[in-house]
Amino acid sequence: MKKLLMICSLFLLLIQSCNSNGETKLITAGVCTTSSQCAPLEVCEISSTLCIPNPCSNWETYNEPTAFCELNGGRCIDNTDCLVGEVCNFQNICITPANPCLNIICSGEGVCVDAGGFPTCNCNIGFQDNDNNTSCLPNCSTITCPTGTNCDDSGGESICLCANGGVYHSWGCSSTPIKISLGLYHTCTLFDNETVACWGDIFSESYPIITAKPEIPRFIDIVEGVADIVSGGYHSCVLTINNRVFCWGSNFLKQINNQSDSYFTTPQEIIFDETPISIGAGVAHTCVLTTLGNVYCWGNNGYGQLGNKTYTSNGTPQKVIFDKPDTPLISQLFVGGNHNHVILTDGTSWSWGYNGYGQLGLNRNWKNYGSCRNAGCASASENNPVKMSELITDDTKLITKFYLGGSYSCGEINGSVYCWGDNSYGQFGIGGTETEYLIPDTTALQLFDQYSAGKTHFCGILGGAPYCWGRNGEGILGINSTIDKNTPQLIESATNWSFIVAGFNHTCGIESGTIFCWGDNTKGESCNSEKVDQLIPNQCF
Repeated sequence: MKKLLMICSLFLLLIQSCNSNGETKLITAGVCTTSSQCAPLEVCEISSTLCIPNPCSNWETYNEPTAFCELNGGRCIDNTDCLVGEVCNFQNICITPANPCLNIICSGEGVCVDAGGFPTCNCNIGFQDNDNNTSCLPNCSTITCPTGTNCDDSGGESICLCANGGVYHSWGCSSTPIKISLGLYHTCTLFDNETVACWGDIFSESYPIITAKPEIPRFIDIVEGVADIVSGGYHSCVLTINNRVFCWGSNFLKQINNQSDSYFTTPQEIIFDETPISIGAGVAHTCVLTTLGNVYCWGNNGYGQLGNKTYTSNGTPQKVIFDKPDTPLISQLFVGGNHNHVILTDGTSWSWGYNGYGQLGLNRNWKNYGSCRNAGCASASENNPVKMSELITDDTKLITKFYLGGSYSCGEINGSVYCWGDNSYGQFGIGGTETEYLIPDTTALQLFDQYSAGKTHFCGILGGAPYCWGRNGEGILGINSTIDKNTPQLIESATNWSFIVAGFNHTCGIESGTIFCWGDNTKGESCNSEKVDQLIPNQCF
C-alpha cells in the first residue's frame, strides 16, 4: 500500500491523482488530453489542454476533435438546423409541418408546391429547380429557342439571342437600326421593323440591373409598331405608328404618371384627349405636340418646364399655356434638358423652363432674376412660353430648327447654326469657352449635314464622317482622349455614318447599319462588358 501511495504522489505532481484503489481521478485545474479526465460538467479544450465548463446545451454534444457543440439526433435551435422543409418546434425538435412549403422561397422565379409531403419549386419557363429544392436557376434546357437563335443562361435568366447579339422578341430578331436615344446610363434604338431594344440601366437608377450582362440589348414589349423613341435621364418613351405614347423607367419625378411606383419595367400608356404627332424628352420631363397645334408636358416641373404656369410636378400631361388666347398654333416642338422651344405657325419662336444660363434666348439670365444668387437658381426660369428676344428672331432671322442641350441652345437661322446659353466647355464649337451668351453668338458653327446637342457636348455628321466637340469627360468625343475641345473634332475618316446622337455622358452613332457607342460605360450603356470608359467608338451590334 505504501508503494502504491508513493506512485500516486508522483502522478499528482504531473497531471492527475489517484483514489484509494489506485484509480485515476480528475484534477479540475490540471492538464487534460480527453474530456474523460474532466469533471462531469466540464470538457477538455484541446487547444489549451485545460478542463473548461461545458459550453453545450442539454440537447447538444461537445465534439472533442473539433471543439464545437453538435446537435444530438433530431435536436435543433432554429430552422437552420433542420432539413429543407422541416421546422424547429418549441421542444427543439425538427419536425415536418403540415405545409411542407412553409419558409420555402423559390428565388422569385417560381413557386413552392407540395410534392407528396416534400417541398419542390415549380419554376417559370427558362428556370429549373436546384438540387436542394429551394431556388429556381436559369437553365436553357427548359426552353426552345426559334430557328436561328441561341439560348444563353449565363446572365441570371434564360434568353434567346439573335445572331446580331440582340434578344429574340415576339416580333422576331432586329433589323436595321435607324435611330438611337440616350439616357444617363442607358441606350435605346429604333429599328426599321418598328421594334425597340435598350441596354444598360434600362428602367431606373433604383432598379437593380436585371442581368449580369446589361450590355446585351433587350427588346421592349410595345403593343404595336414604334415610329419614334426618346430618352430622358432615367426614362424612355415611344410614339407608335398609331399615335399612342408609352413610357417606362423611373417615376421618381412623375416621369410616367402620378402613381406611387418608383419605376416601371413595362411600358405604360400615356392618355391624351388629342392625338400626339411628335415627342421629346428632357432630363425628367416629356412633351408631345398634337394634331391640334397644342403641346402637352408631364413629369418634373421644378423649373417650370411643363409650361402650365406652375412649378408643381405632375404625371398627367399638362397643356402648355400661352398668355394670349389668340396665339397661333404650334408647328414644331423641341425639348432640352430642363427647357423647351417651339416654333409657331407664324414663324415666331417661344421658350420656357430653366434660364439660368440664358438658354431661353430672352436676352437675360440668372442675374436678371432678383431672388437668384447663382446660375443654378431654380427661380431663374419661366413657367410658360415667352417670345424669344427680337435681337434673335427679327423678321429676317427666323429660326427654322432648334438643337437643345443641357443648358444651352442652338438654332438654324438663314441656313447657319448659332448658339446661346452655356459655353463653358466650348460646346458652341467656335473656339473659346466664354459663358452665358444671352443671344446667339455672331459666329456661326461650321455647317454639318446633321446635328445633335448633348448635355455639354455637340456632335455632327459632314459628308458621312462623324465629328464631336465640347466636354470630353469619359471620352465622349470619341477621339481617344479626355481633353475638352472647343472646335469640331473628326472621330474617324469613314464616310458612311448615317446617324449620330450626343447624350449625357456618352455618344452613339450608326455606321453602315452597325451601332457604335463611346464615352461612359458604367452600366454597359456603351455596349462593353468591361464597364470602363470607351475613348473610341465601340461596336455594339
